[in-house]
Amino acid sequence: MVEAGKAVMIDADYQADPMLTIKDYPGHTPGSIAINLKDGGKQACFSGDIMHHPIQVYHPDWSSQFCSDQELSAKSRRKLLEDCAESNALLCPAHFPGANAGYIKPQGNAFKIEWDVQK
Repeated sequence: MVEAGKAVMIDADYQADPMLTIKDYPGHTPGSIAINLKDGGKQACFSGDIMHHPIQVYHPDWSSQFCSDQELSAKSRRKLLEDCAESNALLCPAHFPGANAGYIKPQGNAFKIEWDVQK
């Protein structure tokens, strides 16, 4: 893609169009991002590798052994959760077991997740 001139190199916090924003959340691996989708009054956040297990919602400071910078990844994870709670975005994590998504709510010094259950 790069050789064919089809790639677009972006900086952190890039807005591709009014509905799609790419936001930098460093620490897990170089280039860790979340993709935010906004349609009307609804938002969703696709968190990629930033979170690996639901326990990190309740303990955002817990990093995995795979985080290249554990302190920075914990700060980024907390920021992602704050952003989701503030915007009421549906968090769509790539690594949580099963087909899970939910809304993040503040809980003390951490957060909780209200699972989006489709019936």
